[in-house]
Amino acid sequence: APYGIGVNSRDELFVFDAGNGRLLKFDAEGMLLQTWDEQGSGPGQFNSLGFGGLAIDANDNLFVVDNGNFRVQKFDSDGNFVTAWGSEGEEDGQFVRAIGIAVDEAGNVYVTDDGRPVVQVFDNDGNFLRLWGSAGSGEGKFRHPTGIAVDQDGNVYVADYENKRLQKFDADGNFLLSWETGGQFRGTPEGVGIDANGRVYVTDYARGR
Repeated sequence: APYGIGVNSRDELFVFDAGNGRLLKFDAEGMLLQTWDEQGSGPGQFNSLGFGGLAIDANDNLFVVDNGNFRVQKFDSDGNFVTAWGSEGEEDGQFVRAIGIAVDEAGNVYVTDDGRPVVQVFDNDGNFLRLWGSAGSGEGKFRHPTGIAVDQDGNVYVADYENKRLQKFDADGNFLLSWETGGQFRGTPEGVGIDANGRVYVTDYARGR
């Protein structure tokens, strides 16, 4: 069950193989370079629930959602463990079922947690900054938030899976707009990506597109 994927400035590819609870690193041609495949709750070990995102910042630091351990792990550009943060619960900085993760140009880390359900924001070292969201179907509310991405202007896009829509917020979590179910997401939006021109790409899990 490969879930999270990212590419660093050296065109090295990282894949979080959530079904096996391991992290894989490849070169641009697909040759395996490194594997983190030790199970557990120690530094660099994983306890995945079968899904979980990863993100890479401008300095090639890697952030991985280790949701079975209710935490995010950070590695440097060479794959060395740096730090981890989080614990089980519903207080600031805690997680119930973290899924998606994204990093903005300033290095702030955004994590979706569909168990609460909210978006939490941390600085690059894992210090809690703010959160937004709650359960529901109104503006700024979520039912199963999954994929998340941040554009060059700091706007945040969240796949609101069970509400069958994509929501857009500013960097402070203020609701801006949404793409409702209608024609686009009669299925279920899950992964989100944004290119350099600001175009938004969304995977539709239920309809396979």
